Amino acid sequence: MNYYNSILLTWLISTIISFKATSQDFVSDWSNPALIHGSSFGHIFQANYKIGNYEKLLKLTSKETRNQHADSTIIKYYQQMQFGYQLKLISMKKQDEYFILNYTTNVSATESIISMKLIVELDTCRIVSHPNSYNKNIFFYGENMNIFQQRLLVLTDPVRLSRERRFMEEFILSGNPTIIWKKGIQLKDIPIFTARCRNFECRMVGLEIHPDSPFPIYCFVYEEYNIRYMHNWFEPAIKELHDAGVNEMIMPSVKIPSRILQTYLL
Repeated sequence: MNYYNSILLTWLISTIISFKATSQDFVSDWSNPALIHGSSFGHIFQANYKIGNYEKLLKLTSKETRNQHADSTIIKYYQQMQFGYQLKLISMKKQDEYFILNYTTNVSATESIISMKLIVELDTCRIVSHPNSYNKNIFFYGENMNIFQQRLLVLTDPVRLSRERRFMEEFILSGNPTIIWKKGIQLKDIPIFTARCRNFECRMVGLEIHPDSPFPIYCFVYEEYNIRYMHNWFEPAIKELHDAGVNEMIMPSVKIPSRILQTYLL
Protein backbone atom coordinates (compact mmCIF):
# COMPACT_ATOMS: atom_id res chain seq x y z
CA MET A 1 0.00 0.00 0.00
CA ASN A 2 1.54 3.32 -1.00
CA TYR A 3 1.63 6.47 1.10
CA TYR A 4 -1.43 8.14 -0.49
CA ASN A 5 -3.57 5.01 -0.22
CA SER A 6 -2.58 4.70 3.42
CA ILE A 7 -3.65 8.31 4.08
CA LEU A 8 -6.96 7.74 2.25
CA LEU A 9 -7.69 4.54 4.20
CA THR A 10 -6.93 6.26 7.50
CA TRP A 11 -9.28 9.14 6.59
CA LEU A 12 -12.09 6.74 5.60
CA ILE A 13 -11.79 4.73 8.82
CA SER A 14 -11.78 7.86 10.99
CA THR A 15 -14.77 9.24 9.09
CA ILE A 16 -16.76 6.02 9.49
CA ILE A 17 -15.94 5.84 13.20
CA SER A 18 -16.87 9.49 13.66
CA PHE A 19 -20.14 9.05 11.73
CA LYS A 20 -21.02 5.93 13.72
CA ALA A 21 -20.36 7.66 17.03
CA THR A 22 -22.40 10.70 15.95
CA SER A 23 -25.26 8.46 14.78
CA GLN A 24 -25.28 6.55 18.04
CA ASP A 25 -25.35 9.79 20.01
CA PHE A 26 -28.22 11.05 17.86
CA VAL A 27 -30.26 7.88 18.26
CA SER A 28 -29.73 7.64 22.00
CA ASP A 29 -30.31 11.31 22.89
CA TRP A 30 -33.74 11.04 24.51
CA SER A 31 -32.87 12.93 27.68
CA ASN A 32 -34.07 16.37 26.51
CA PRO A 33 -37.89 16.18 26.20
CA ALA A 34 -38.09 19.42 24.20
CA LEU A 35 -35.61 18.29 21.55
CA ILE A 36 -35.68 14.65 20.45
CA HIS A 37 -34.67 14.14 16.83
CA GLY A 38 -35.78 17.70 16.09
CA SER A 39 -39.16 17.20 17.76
CA SER A 40 -40.54 17.04 21.33
CA PHE A 41 -41.63 14.15 23.50
CA GLY A 42 -45.32 14.97 23.10
CA HIS A 43 -45.14 14.87 19.31
CA ILE A 44 -43.19 11.60 19.28
CA PHE A 45 -45.59 10.08 21.79
CA GLN A 46 -48.52 11.22 19.65
CA ALA A 47 -46.97 9.87 16.44
CA ASN A 48 -46.74 6.40 17.98
CA TYR A 49 -50.33 6.73 19.21
CA LYS A 50 -51.55 7.58 15.70
CA ILE A 51 -49.96 4.48 14.16
CA GLY A 52 -51.16 2.24 16.98
CA ASN A 53 -47.69 1.44 18.32
CA TYR A 54 -48.90 0.84 21.86
CA GLU A 55 -45.89 -1.27 22.83
CA LYS A 56 -43.70 1.75 22.08
CA LEU A 57 -45.98 3.95 24.19
CA LEU A 58 -45.59 1.45 27.01
CA LYS A 59 -41.81 1.70 26.71
CA LEU A 60 -42.16 5.49 26.95
CA THR A 61 -44.14 5.13 30.19
CA SER A 62 -42.25 5.68 33.44
CA LYS A 63 -41.32 2.91 35.82
CA GLU A 64 -43.26 4.54 38.66
CA THR A 65 -46.40 4.53 36.51
CA ARG A 66 -45.90 0.90 35.49
CA ASN A 67 -45.43 0.00 39.14
CA GLN A 68 -48.85 1.50 39.89
CA HIS A 69 -50.75 -0.09 37.00
CA ALA A 70 -50.55 -3.35 35.10
CA ASP A 71 -49.10 -3.06 31.59
CA SER A 72 -52.36 -4.42 30.16
CA THR A 73 -54.28 -1.62 31.91
CA ILE A 74 -51.96 1.04 30.53
CA ILE A 75 -52.12 -0.32 26.98
CA LYS A 76 -55.91 -0.54 27.15
CA TYR A 77 -56.02 3.08 28.22
CA TYR A 78 -53.76 4.12 25.34
CA GLN A 79 -56.03 2.28 22.92
CA GLN A 80 -59.11 4.11 24.22
CA MET A 81 -57.76 7.61 24.85
CA GLN A 82 -58.23 10.50 22.42
CA PHE A 83 -54.90 12.06 21.52
CA GLY A 84 -55.11 12.96 17.85
CA TYR A 85 -55.42 16.72 18.16
CA GLN A 86 -52.76 19.23 17.12
CA LEU A 87 -50.03 20.04 19.63
CA LYS A 88 -47.79 23.10 19.91
CA LEU A 89 -45.05 23.16 22.53
CA ILE A 90 -45.04 26.49 24.35
CA SER A 91 -42.93 25.95 27.46
CA MET A 92 -40.93 23.52 29.52
CA LYS A 93 -39.93 23.72 33.16
CA LYS A 94 -37.92 21.55 35.54
CA GLN A 95 -39.45 20.55 38.87
CA ASP A 96 -37.15 18.43 41.02
CA GLU A 97 -36.41 15.35 38.92
CA TYR A 98 -39.40 15.94 36.61
CA PHE A 99 -39.92 17.94 33.43
CA ILE A 100 -43.26 19.61 32.70
CA LEU A 101 -44.03 20.21 29.01
CA ASN A 102 -46.92 22.58 28.27
CA TYR A 103 -48.69 22.42 24.91
CA THR A 104 -51.47 24.45 23.38
CA THR A 105 -54.10 22.43 21.56
CA ASN A 106 -57.59 22.69 20.15
CA VAL A 107 -60.21 20.18 21.25
CA SER A 108 -63.87 20.55 20.30
CA ALA A 109 -63.11 24.05 18.93
CA THR A 110 -61.72 25.03 22.36
CA GLU A 111 -58.15 26.27 22.64
CA SER A 112 -56.60 24.79 25.74
CA ILE A 113 -53.32 24.10 27.47
CA ILE A 114 -52.34 20.57 28.40
CA SER A 115 -49.21 19.40 30.14
CA MET A 116 -47.14 16.25 30.22
CA LYS A 117 -45.13 15.26 33.28
CA LEU A 118 -41.93 13.41 32.40
CA ILE A 119 -38.96 11.82 34.12
CA VAL A 120 -35.65 10.70 32.65
CA GLU A 121 -35.00 7.00 33.24
CA LEU A 122 -31.93 5.32 31.70
CA ASP A 123 -31.25 8.43 29.58
CA THR A 124 -34.77 8.34 28.11
CA CYS A 125 -37.72 10.63 28.85
CA ARG A 126 -40.79 8.72 29.99
CA ILE A 127 -44.27 9.94 30.86
CA VAL A 128 -45.60 9.96 34.42
CA SER A 129 -49.31 9.57 35.05
CA HIS A 130 -51.44 10.70 37.96
CA PRO A 131 -51.82 7.84 40.49
CA ASN A 132 -55.58 7.64 39.84
CA SER A 133 -55.54 8.60 36.17
CA TYR A 134 -56.69 5.25 34.81
CA ASN A 135 -59.71 5.30 37.09
CA LYS A 136 -60.61 8.92 36.35
CA ASN A 137 -59.85 8.88 32.63
CA ILE A 138 -57.20 11.54 33.09
CA PHE A 139 -53.87 10.56 31.62
CA PHE A 140 -51.92 13.76 31.35
CA TYR A 141 -50.88 14.78 34.82
CA GLY A 142 -53.48 16.84 36.67
CA GLU A 143 -52.13 20.27 35.83
CA ASN A 144 -53.24 19.98 32.24
CA MET A 145 -56.58 18.33 32.65
CA ASN A 146 -57.93 20.21 35.66
CA ILE A 147 -57.87 23.47 33.72
CA PHE A 148 -58.81 21.88 30.42
CA GLN A 149 -61.74 19.83 31.74
CA GLN A 150 -63.05 22.69 33.85
CA ARG A 151 -63.00 25.04 30.86
CA LEU A 152 -64.49 22.44 28.53
CA LEU A 153 -67.28 21.81 31.05
CA VAL A 154 -68.45 25.42 31.10
CA LEU A 155 -67.85 26.14 27.42
CA THR A 156 -70.01 23.21 26.35
CA ASP A 157 -72.76 24.35 28.72
CA PRO A 158 -73.70 27.97 27.87
CA VAL A 159 -76.12 28.23 30.79
CA ARG A 160 -73.51 27.15 33.30
CA LEU A 161 -70.94 29.44 31.67
CA SER A 162 -73.26 32.41 32.07
CA ARG A 163 -74.02 31.52 35.70
CA GLU A 164 -70.37 31.07 36.60
CA ARG A 165 -69.48 34.41 35.05
CA ARG A 166 -72.27 36.09 36.98
CA PHE A 167 -71.21 34.41 40.22
CA MET A 168 -67.60 35.52 39.71
CA GLU A 169 -68.62 39.10 38.99
CA GLU A 170 -71.06 39.39 41.90
CA PHE A 171 -69.26 37.48 44.65
CA ILE A 172 -65.56 37.00 43.85
CA LEU A 173 -64.41 40.06 41.91
CA SER A 174 -66.62 42.58 43.69
CA GLY A 175 -66.07 43.65 47.27
CA ASN A 176 -63.51 45.73 49.05
CA PRO A 177 -61.08 45.89 47.45
CA THR A 178 -62.50 45.23 44.01
CA ILE A 179 -60.49 42.79 41.91
CA ILE A 180 -60.06 44.25 38.43
CA TRP A 181 -60.39 41.80 35.55
CA LYS A 182 -58.50 42.75 32.38
CA LYS A 183 -57.96 39.51 30.50
CA GLY A 184 -57.20 38.08 33.92
CA ILE A 185 -56.30 39.43 37.34
CA GLN A 186 -53.14 40.99 38.73
CA LEU A 187 -50.52 38.98 40.57
CA LYS A 188 -51.11 40.89 43.79
CA ASP A 189 -54.80 39.93 43.77
CA ILE A 190 -54.32 36.15 43.67
CA PRO A 191 -54.32 35.64 47.48
CA ILE A 192 -57.54 37.61 48.04
CA PHE A 193 -59.15 35.99 44.99
CA THR A 194 -58.36 32.56 46.43
CA ALA A 195 -59.61 33.55 49.88
CA ARG A 196 -62.94 34.70 48.46
CA CYS A 197 -63.29 31.45 46.54
CA ARG A 198 -62.68 29.56 49.77
CA ASN A 199 -65.37 31.58 51.56
CA PHE A 200 -67.88 30.21 49.06
CA GLU A 201 -66.53 26.63 49.21
CA CYS A 202 -65.01 27.03 45.74
CA ARG A 203 -61.49 26.04 44.75
CA MET A 204 -59.00 27.97 42.70
CA VAL A 205 -57.34 24.96 41.08
CA GLY A 206 -55.12 26.54 38.43
CA LEU A 207 -53.46 29.64 37.04
CA GLU A 208 -52.50 30.34 33.45
CA ILE A 209 -51.34 33.34 31.47
CA HIS A 210 -53.75 34.88 28.98
CA PRO A 211 -52.70 34.08 25.37
CA ASP A 212 -52.75 37.80 24.48
CA SER A 213 -50.31 38.75 27.23
CA PRO A 214 -46.75 39.88 26.40
CA PHE A 215 -45.42 37.48 29.01
CA PRO A 216 -44.20 33.89 28.57
CA ILE A 217 -46.91 31.24 28.79
CA TYR A 218 -47.18 29.67 32.22
CA CYS A 219 -49.66 27.11 33.49
CA PHE A 220 -49.92 25.96 37.10
CA VAL A 221 -52.29 23.73 39.07
CA TYR A 222 -52.24 22.52 42.61
CA GLU A 223 -51.14 18.96 41.70
CA GLU A 224 -47.76 20.39 40.76
CA TYR A 225 -47.15 20.94 44.45
CA ASN A 226 -49.46 18.50 46.24
CA ILE A 227 -51.71 15.67 45.15
CA ARG A 228 -54.15 16.81 47.85
CA TYR A 229 -55.63 20.27 47.47
CA MET A 230 -54.07 22.90 49.75
CA HIS A 231 -55.55 26.38 49.94
CA ASN A 232 -52.10 28.01 49.77
CA TRP A 233 -50.79 25.87 46.90
CA PHE A 234 -50.42 28.97 44.71
CA GLU A 235 -47.66 30.62 46.80
CA PRO A 236 -44.69 29.09 44.92
CA ALA A 237 -46.51 29.81 41.63
CA ILE A 238 -46.77 33.48 42.64
CA LYS A 239 -43.04 33.55 43.36
CA GLU A 240 -42.23 32.01 39.99
CA LEU A 241 -44.45 34.50 38.18
CA HIS A 242 -42.97 37.38 40.16
CA ASP A 243 -39.41 36.28 39.34
CA ALA A 244 -40.41 36.09 35.65
CA GLY A 245 -41.81 39.62 35.73
CA VAL A 246 -45.42 38.50 35.20
CA ASN A 247 -47.73 40.81 37.15
CA GLU A 248 -51.07 40.80 35.30
CA MET A 249 -53.30 38.99 32.77
CA ILE A 250 -53.33 35.90 34.97
CA MET A 251 -56.41 33.72 34.53
CA PRO A 252 -57.50 31.62 37.52
CA SER A 253 -59.36 28.35 36.95
CA VAL A 254 -62.07 27.85 39.56
CA LYS A 255 -64.20 24.87 40.47
CA ILE A 256 -67.61 26.11 41.60
CA PRO A 257 -69.95 23.41 42.96
CA SER A 258 -73.38 23.36 41.34
CA ARG A 259 -75.05 23.68 44.73
CA ILE A 260 -73.22 26.98 45.31
CA LEU A 261 -74.57 28.36 42.03
CA GLN A 262 -78.06 27.19 42.98
CA THR A 263 -77.78 28.74 46.46
CA TYR A 264 -76.52 32.18 45.46
CA LEU A 265 -77.98 32.65 41.99
CA LEU A 266 -81.75 32.61 41.55
